[in-house]
Amino acid sequence: MNNEGKIYLDEDTHLMVKASKGDRDAYGKLYSKYSFTVISFITRLNGQFQSPEDIVQEVFKRIWEKRKEYHPTASFKTYLFDYVEKVFSEERKRLSRKSILHKRLVRQYCDSQSILFRQLPEAHLNEMTQTIEQGISKLTFKQRQAVELYCFKGISMEEASVQANCSVVAFEGRLRLARRRLKRLLRVH
Repeated sequence: MNNEGKIYLDEDTHLMVKASKGDRDAYGKLYSKYSFTVISFITRLNGQFQSPEDIVQEVFKRIWEKRKEYHPTASFKTYLFDYVEKVFSEERKRLSRKSILHKRLVRQYCDSQSILFRQLPEAHLNEMTQTIEQGISKLTFKQRQAVELYCFKGISMEEASVQANCSVVAFEGRLRLARRRLKRLLRVH
């Protein structure tokens, strides 16, 4: 008997094969077994994430969405951590873009107030960042979505409008209104 081409499944890979066919119980077992491991891994990689649980949720959401494409060519753990690395990398980029946007808004505010940005104490910058976060939370859902998709995720205007389920013109309008509102909120502080 020829053993070439056979794949020997460990328990986790077997569960993922079952999940790929829609078995939610098998998927739940994988989630239960690995969610804490992924949280620990993300925390060790970079402690700045306030909610590694969000990354875990995104990883397992994507695995479920792509379950039909799963082929057991490696262990499930290898498959899982490929997703972890991708989602983690995307989140780091999003946070970096978010930080850049916050600094840009603070600079615009400071320039409009004739304050030298370099002279602001760190505590004031932190306060301004909190103000921006609060301002973003006061935007309408569609405006927050526009800021999140275009500014934080950094996707193109066209792609962002598709994800927001609107035209490019409507999306640009939402983004413009969000920016105006944020600037007004910053002037109040």
